[in-house]
Amino acid sequence: MVVTPEYNHSFPASLKQASDVAYDELRWWGRALREGRSARPYAC
Repeated sequence: MVVTPEYNHSFPASLKQASDVAYDELRWWGRALREGRSARPYAC
């Protein structure tokens, strides 16, 4: 839960930017893990 002051009936732009960056990082790591898992580099 994040508590911030209301600004123009929404959250501040800095919080929006921070959430966008975090979401992009999570998507990138998820994609990298999926590709690495599907490659199976150590499969016998």
